[in-house]
Amino acid sequence: MKVDRHEQDEARRDRIARAAFELFARSGLEATSAQDIARAAFVSRTNLYRYFPSKIHMLLAHFDKAVQASRDDALERLHAGANPQQVWDKVMARMADLGVRYRHLVGAVGQAVLGAAPLGAPNPRQSLPCPSRPAWPPPTASRRR
Repeated sequence: MKVDRHEQDEARRDRIARAAFELFARSGLEATSAQDIARAAFVSRTNLYRYFPSKIHMLLAHFDKAVQASRDDALERLHAGANPQQVWDKVMARMADLGVRYRHLVGAVGQAVLGAAPLGAPNPRQSLPCPSRPAWPPPTASRRR
């Protein structure tokens, strides 16, 4: 049986994200090295960066999977005739549980989603100060009345 290359890539990507998340959950984002993740996911460090440009991307990929699973479950329950309020309550409880269980990672996720830099680090997305605008109307040598 021949396995599709795309399926192999997705499986490897999922394995990396899962291994990274398990290490982040145990040791934190900063204390986990790319080499640690590569070892846990059974890939080379170079291959690791082929799938994800940074550790935060690995973390976001895992949380994205969790959110997608909650969404799929909610839609399935709604199509089966479940009470929408009960479905919503379950989704919110799941998200709250993730936030509580992995509260030490929530800050990193929030910073990544909002584009904020970690405290004390320069923010490359921060806009540069705007040059002062000329007064309007611009000064002229003579004004017509």
